[in-house]
Amino acid sequence: MTYRESRASFLGAIVWASRSSVRETIVPDGCIDVLWHRNMLSLAGPTTRPFVSRSTGGESLVGVRLAPGIAPALLGLDAHEIVDMRVDLADVLPHYLTIFPLAKITPDSVESSLPQALALQAERVSSRRLARAAQLRSAARSGITVADAARIMYVSERQLHRECLMYFGYGMQTLKRILRFQNAYQQIRRGRALAEVAMSSGYSDQAHLSREVGRLSGVSPRALRS
Repeated sequence: MTYRESRASFLGAIVWASRSSVRETIVPDGCIDVLWHRNMLSLAGPTTRPFVSRSTGGESLVGVRLAPGIAPALLGLDAHEIVDMRVDLADVLPHYLTIFPLAKITPDSVESSLPQALALQAERVSSRRLARAAQLRSAARSGITVADAARIMYVSERQLHRECLMYFGYGMQTLKRILRFQNAYQQIRRGRALAEVAMSSGYSDQAHLSREVGRLSGVSPRALRS
């Protein structure tokens, strides 16, 4: 398997490319990826459980990973419609050709032309939508309650829930769980002691960490490390 990634010039996006003939498990991170595979564009929606990707024959896959909330703000789609799914872009975004002119996206140029198309769209889209996604994401990362988040944002809890569904695919409580898990996941992969990871990530204890890691990744923290 070969894999490489680099940071794009807009909104913290990650451009990555993979050539693989193996089974790979992808854990929830709240992100949405725009994918180029077999000369087609698709979306990998936000996940709530581990996703097993299988490819054969060394197929190449190129993607742009967009932070939680960014893809709906950029593309004008509802994240709730693609949770735990991979879908053709044309099925959920009828006007996709105005954003991604396929004549300019070829197998040889995709790693530069795909992020360029998204960067241009970032310049066109309302900054208010991007700011709202960032505000909601920040509230989830802060660990405050849903009630407090709604009060700070001057909306009802029901309205907050609707916005989270649109931007992230699920409610704020689920988003908080996934962001907390990702924080722990990065520390586990760096080899930090599990008790320390649990404490620094906001879990009540190591057993709580193990349960959440099992639910969201399908394996134990020790297996996740490897």
